[in-house]
Amino acid sequence: MLKTKRIHVNTDLRELSNVLEWFQSLNQASVSPEDWMQCKIALAEGFTNVVRHAHQSLPPQTVIEIDLNFYPNHVEMQIWDCGPPFSLMEQIERSCKSVTDRSVSGRGLMLLQKIANELEYRRVDATRNCLCLIKRRSTN
Repeated sequence: MLKTKRIHVNTDLRELSNVLEWFQSLNQASVSPEDWMQCKIALAEGFTNVVRHAHQSLPPQTVIEIDLNFYPNHVEMQIWDCGPPFSLMEQIERSCKSVTDRSVSGRGLMLLQKIANELEYRRVDATRNCLCLIKRRSTN
């Protein structure tokens, strides 16, 4: 691993600007602009999903932890939440069946799946889940 960075923020959509500023400050010259933008989009989508869905009934002081791990060949993003667990693949399948051109929401998990080379959501202990996204670096 080349570098690990971590941020903790409260469950508040207004924190998204802080998360994205933090992310931009980490800009890795070894990551292509396209890969970097896709990681930024995935981070915004993952964070927003935690606030709107996983933490919807939790107090705003509930912490969301985000880890970015930079490896020579890929970037790993982990977003930790305290919500109830769910089956990521089942939810993506449901979204694929129900989302239409007129749908206002429901595309986020499908977008994460499209960006990621590997995508996993798992319960890690009695109170926390982790969305783990791996984005392999493009070769030019």
